[in-house]
Amino acid sequence: MSEPEDDIVAEARALQREVQACFMALDRRFDALEVRFDGLAEKLDAAIAEAEKRHDTFRKAHAIGAI
Repeated sequence: MSEPEDDIVAEARALQREVQACFMALDRRFDALEVRFDGLAEKLDAAIAEAEKRHDTFRKAHAIGAI
């Protein structure tokens, strides 16, 4: 290869490494977001369960005339 071609190949490889590094960084960020979303989903599930429990207690109390 001639020198200009060598330069082009070297630049293309450098760009490829940069792109790969960006994708790896994005992959790590997506993994971190997935963990956060899983945690939020667990909290939401717990909050829904608590709300359902309170609603059931309220409904039962209302049914017997306690409220």
